[in-house]
Amino acid sequence: MLIQICFVAFVVIFYTVPGMQNLPERVQEFRAKIGPQVFVVGTIWFVSILIPELAKRLTGTQTQRMTWRDLLLRLVYFAVIGLSVDYLYTWMGHAYGNGPHLDSVAKKVATDMFLYSPLVSMPLAAITFLYRDTGFSWALTKQALRQGEFWKRFMPLLVTCWMYFGPVTMAMYSLPVALNFPVAMTANAAWGIIVLSVGAHATAPKEEI
Repeated sequence: MLIQICFVAFVVIFYTVPGMQNLPERVQEFRAKIGPQVFVVGTIWFVSILIPELAKRLTGTQTQRMTWRDLLLRLVYFAVIGLSVDYLYTWMGHAYGNGPHLDSVAKKVATDMFLYSPLVSMPLAAITFLYRDTGFSWALTKQALRQGEFWKRFMPLLVTCWMYFGPVTMAMYSLPVALNFPVAMTANAAWGIIVLSVGAHATAPKEEI
């Protein structure tokens, strides 16, 4: 509901606050000034790591402190996801157009949900958090993969992704281009909490003696 409220607020602000229609130009100028990769990685780190951690601490759901290895893993994971999503959105804009037309929206949602998510983002999430939960051990990670742990994590992640990002992407691609960035960042802030929770649902295997 908070995400939906934010979406409505963005639309209202876009059409009622003077100058908001120039938001894409200002964002692109800032992005070009600091570098596209730096902008993407810095933004995804802020919304997918810092905001979820602050939210967990403020709500009292932080059960244990984040270790340096966990932080490094999240930095690498979300940087890869952020850059790949940026390349995906850029490619889809060129391939399908940036207008909120039914044909363009349908192609973007289908590509996002049925190609990128099951083939790239969710497999990467499943393996990343399995590696974390095995104590950052590649040996135990490979053992768990042989025991079918990948599918125990991948399917819940994929279904959760479809349920969450399905409506989100349909709404995002249907909005004016100027609203794509704030909507996407708001959605990713919530997804940062969801993926960390769902991705760690299973019990890591014990090392065989």
